[in-house]
Amino acid sequence: MFRIGSPGAVNSRLAFHDPADEHKKLNWMNLLSLALLAGLAALPPVTEIHKQLILLAIGVLQLSEGRLIAWLPKRGRAYVVI
Repeated sequence: MFRIGSPGAVNSRLAFHDPADEHKKLNWMNLLSLALLAGLAALPPVTEIHKQLILLAIGVLQLSEGRLIAWLPKRGRAYVVI
């Protein structure tokens, strides 16, 4: 029988660790980049819609990259870079 902290334990948190779970949660780096994008969106020229749309697309990609990597584990990282 294994103890909970032993390397072969079935109930151990390390036994069920999935690296894709780390990409699903919002971390401080995502918040920092979103704050940077919000700051760029507030700088002049504010009325140019193409600038706002590009920053919005970058923000959406930043928030959804974890889901994309989890959904497509083999090619998701390459899609995020492209």
